[in-house]
Amino acid sequence: MVLGTRSKCRAFHDQNLQVKINGEGIEYVNEIKYLGVVIDPQMSFHNHINYICKKNRIPEDLSFWSKLLVYNTIIFPHFNYCMSLLLSCTKEDVGRLQILQNRAMRVILGCNRYTSIGVMLDDLKWLNVVQIIEQSNLVLIYRI
Repeated sequence: MVLGTRSKCRAFHDQNLQVKINGEGIEYVNEIKYLGVVIDPQMSFHNHINYICKKNRIPEDLSFWSKLLVYNTIIFPHFNYCMSLLLSCTKEDVGRLQILQNRAMRVILGCNRYTSIGVMLDDLKWLNVVQIIEQSNLVLIYRI
């Protein structure tokens, strides 16, 4: 995978760029999973969000505390990992993550689709996706 602007990546891709290390050619790929983050040449993280969306499965027949435990131990770490990278994502991708979080809240609380998101966020004392991304970036800046 070659990282860069769309036009430069296209130029390298059209030339069939061959990179060799110790005489062995390295295969060109459109995406790679590195340390749990799916990276594509444009750094759009659209495929990473698709990967996160596949992880959001909470069984509905569990108790409230069990569903909350499943979310906090299995789903949220995938959701929260490298969240500061998602600052540059499109509004559509952030919206998909918010829908994912909304669905998880509805399953955990047993609410219908007409229940206000704000009420569910307050009940669980969670932040919405935009707030999580902003908090992640602020913590990153503070640590620097």
